[in-house]
Amino acid sequence: MFVSESELDDSCDEYDEFDDADSAEDTGGMAVLYVCAGGGCQNKNSKKIRVRLKELVKERGLEDRIRVKKTECLGMCGRGPIVKLTLGNLIFMRVRPKKAEAILDAAEKALCTKLASGE
Repeated sequence: MFVSESELDDSCDEYDEFDDADSAEDTGGMAVLYVCAGGGCQNKNSKKIRVRLKELVKERGLEDRIRVKKTECLGMCGRGPIVKLTLGNLIFMRVRPKKAEAILDAAEKALCTKLASGE
């Protein structure tokens, strides 16, 4: 399941603070998938999701276009594990390792959209 940032409710203040800090990071035009490493998400196997996403990025030869990183708690523990895609402002909730391919597909699509728009 995923939602855009605009669909999130106001209970995600911690997420908003992270997003402000994240926007300052220079990603060099790459798509970045942030996998929550907060306690709640770790207890729900977020590390397996991060590892699977990294495997898929490598398998698809996308290391120069898509980065997978762990991040601090995104403040949505009840909806975790959480994966945030910087391009397209997508947030994936209740992620399982078997959904990693669909998440990477969304990242590739967002990257292609960005490149096509000339941004």
